[in-house]
Amino acid sequence: MPLPPPPPAVVQILSGATVWTAQGPQAGQAIAIRSGKILGVGTLESLARSHPKATRVELPGGTLLPGFIEGHAHVGGLGAMASKIDVGGLQSLPATLARIREWAAGHAGGWLLGRGWDQNRWPGKAFPRAQDLDALTGTRPVCLQRVDGHAVWVNTAALTLAGIGPQTPDPEGGRILKDADGRPSGILLDAAMDLVTKHIPAPTEAELEARLRAGLLALRADGFTAVADMGVDGRELAAYRRLAPPTPCPSASSPTWPMTTTSCCGSCGPASASPWASSRCRG
Repeated sequence: MPLPPPPPAVVQILSGATVWTAQGPQAGQAIAIRSGKILGVGTLESLARSHPKATRVELPGGTLLPGFIEGHAHVGGLGAMASKIDVGGLQSLPATLARIREWAAGHAGGWLLGRGWDQNRWPGKAFPRAQDLDALTGTRPVCLQRVDGHAVWVNTAALTLAGIGPQTPDPEGGRILKDADGRPSGILLDAAMDLVTKHIPAPTEAELEARLRAGLLALRADGFTAVADMGVDGRELAAYRRLAPPTPCPSASSPTWPMTTTSCCGSCGPASASPWASSRCRG
């Protein structure tokens, strides 16, 4: 998604819409803005007197809302979704396997990663098995996160790579589901997910930056102007800093890129207030 141009530096008066403020919807009100910042809210006449050279923008019947603030997000994970299989919302195991087969055919090599499956949507509501994936993927490792992020569905190749077998104990805070014969079924819960996910190759620095960029732009496209990125590790924090002005990224000359961001690396509390992760974080 390309960056939109920066907001105009001239004063604009937006009128004709219902304006939502902290006091709720305000009929008959207008907004004066410049460079993406609100200069004032009031009647069209009062704002026109205060800003006689302003450009008028009519929004008859429209609605003007404050920018949304996302208080708990995983921006890099959102940005990475374009490189993963989306199996969300599918109503059966066969439909899910068909989506996986289609994706795998168009994306050769490496791990097959995805998210969104939910066995509660399927007839019978039974958890899927590693064998369901094996027929499609063979020796190519697969790791598909459940819709809530608290389970992964993996194939036999991934289990073998992680060294998970009948004698593997459940890790603290997690569980390895097993079949009636005591063999791992392919479903790992909570902390047990790490047994496999730690073997997935880490993204490069460029990939991290691209994921953050894509995630922030996706949020902004839906009207979010600020986001708290939770659980950021040291590499992601460094990627945020590289994207911050005055580095030569698309945001360097634009105050609109992409939103105010607060990051937490999990070790020392909030890493920044605005506009990106700052040196306040010691992680």
